[in-house]
Amino acid sequence: MATHIDETRARRVRRPRGEIAAIQRARIIAAALDAVEDIGYERMTVAQVISRARVSRKTFYDVFEDRDQCFLAALDQALAEASALAKQAYAREKCWQDGVRSALATLLDLMDEAPGLAKACVVETLRGGELVLARRARVLAELASVIDAGRASPGGRQPPALTPEAIVGGVL
Repeated sequence: MATHIDETRARRVRRPRGEIAAIQRARIIAAALDAVEDIGYERMTVAQVISRARVSRKTFYDVFEDRDQCFLAALDQALAEASALAKQAYAREKCWQDGVRSALATLLDLMDEAPGLAKACVVETLRGGELVLARRARVLAELASVIDAGRASPGGRQPPALTPEAIVGGVL
């Protein structure tokens, strides 16, 4: 007859160290996004993140240098996922204009489905530190370059040079 301790050990799966680190990193990022959604970036603390992620302070600092680096990682992950979806939507269309419309609709749908993520990417990045603001500026420049590509498309009139920045800034 097996004891309770034996049954518990049998159910435990030994995971490689790298897999454990990846799981902990994902939990910390999810907790940071959750905290930002609830209380905002300015009020988010490492203590709140580790409490939500159920990891130790040591584990947090093994993974991230500080809360800014944690938030940047969360933004990078969110933006990579959003970018992949938008690029797929853009690529399905035949012309630039339809591609941009499709990509924008996809991003707006994503924001509707994940309002906390939208808040983190659109609102809370404006409250971030220097690194967060620099990352935001880089992403906006990338988006503006996609819109700017349409200025070279045949047909229609050429919009002013600042049109891409105005469109991206109006949305984000």
